[in-house]
Amino acid sequence: MKQHPHPATHPLGCSVTLANMPNCQVSLALIDTETTGLDPAEDELIGMSILLGRVDLHSGGLFQVLDRYTGWRQPGRFSRRAQRITGMNRAKLRGHSIDWSRVQRLIAQADLLVGHAMDVDRSFLLPWLPQLAHKPVACSLRDIDWFGMQGMERADIDYLAEVLGVSVEASTEGVPPERDCDTLSRILAQPLPAEPDRTGFQALISAACRRTQG
Repeated sequence: MKQHPHPATHPLGCSVTLANMPNCQVSLALIDTETTGLDPAEDELIGMSILLGRVDLHSGGLFQVLDRYTGWRQPGRFSRRAQRITGMNRAKLRGHSIDWSRVQRLIAQADLLVGHAMDVDRSFLLPWLPQLAHKPVACSLRDIDWFGMQGMERADIDYLAEVLGVSVEASTEGVPPERDCDTLSRILAQPLPAEPDRTGFQALISAACRRTQG
């Protein structure tokens, strides 16, 4: 893959172009959550997945998965509607709790946190992980112009995977966050439809760096 000419700075602040960054790597944590709804004031987190890996800035691909974790927790309230949407139920979640110490260790190793609806994910995770407020983040739904520039009709993970030819593994648990993290990692490692010399990962790293420098 060609090196793209767009400047890309490391999330921790170094300001150089890709051409001047031999063997430069960025550690990324892809995060996805499962919740009982979309309002963190009313709804609850019931599950999360985190995939920690390294991205090479020249190729733009996720070349090494370092670690991963998926955890579930028993909510206080869980409506029938939320159970239908998530594919989970009270029996499956009874007695479960998330290992927050392990999640914290994974996040501490990441230069950048990535999610497909990062604002929503972070709002549900902040009560448990206040350090998220100080970590650079990128949203693969917001920071890539899938509609205008990339010409996509939709921007949900399943649609993007289908259009880009990325396999999506079936699951008996509905749509758990682990599956979405895996699928998103493959989507972002692909060249963007309208920018064949640039992957989704490279676009997100550039977007995060612009915010950091600003």
